[in-house]
Amino acid sequence: ANADTDKKKVELVEARNMADQAVYAARKALGDNKDKIPMELATAINEKVSALDSVKGGDDLAKIKTATEELSKELSKVYEAVQKAGGQTPPPGETPPGTQSAPNDTDKK
Repeated sequence: ANADTDKKKVELVEARNMADQAVYAARKALGDNKDKIPMELATAINEKVSALDSVKGGDDLAKIKTATEELSKELSKVYEAVQKAGGQTPPPGETPPGTQSAPNDTDKK
């Protein structure tokens, strides 16, 4: 029974961390590319950030994951808009949330 509880806690913490990363990435993308992002897209991003902020501190894993996914979808539109505007792609190491690969784990024995 404790294993299930621990697993749920870990999933919740991981979901909150992903939510924090998505919020950070969204705010950074908006800040760095204000002049390249259409106003309606910036508004949509801010609404998704607010929605995610309001649920990420709670205990509803499904709501946190859903809000994070919705923000990530909007964020991908930002990167498309920036590319169309002739901007840069996200700097190395700053991939949109949800597309991150796991760090390379090398076996150290």
